[in-house]
Amino acid sequence: MTVTNQSSTQSSNQSNMKMAENTIANNIDGFKRLYNLMNRENITLELIKSVYGDNINFQDCFHSIDGIKSLYDYFDNLYSNVSFIQFNFINQWHDDDSAMITWEMTYKHPKLNQGKNIVVKGASELIFEDNKIIKHRDYFDAGSLLYEHIPLLKRIILFLKNRMA
Repeated sequence: MTVTNQSSTQSSNQSNMKMAENTIANNIDGFKRLYNLMNRENITLELIKSVYGDNINFQDCFHSIDGIKSLYDYFDNLYSNVSFIQFNFINQWHDDDSAMITWEMTYKHPKLNQGKNIVVKGASELIFEDNKIIKHRDYFDAGSLLYEHIPLLKRIILFLKNRMA
């Protein structure tokens, strides 16, 4: 017969929960650091691999990307076309292996908004496995990111928004 000390078991469970909490918090911090560090001068496959797993699935309203090399190629192309990008992380929720993070992205693209700052609010849903992101889904308004900053489309979108109001 095995006798378990209840306070010892509770302490052990609390310790395990604290370790899981620290691990997910570290994973989220790594994600935030990556996005505030990445730019067109320093983006490398190794940098992406520091946060993402080899079999990453990345989705947003424009793309669905599978695999770390494809994600690197996407970021390399994306960051080569922007002259400035910065993320302000606003809030986050998480459990043992997933997180939701809200953010505000400010970026400049020479062909959009006359090269001036564009601000987009969004959220990232992240799933972790072995301390790496294996699924990343971004939610944001495609109009505020892109369409509203293309002159012809901007007029059409504003017209439609006014009609719906």
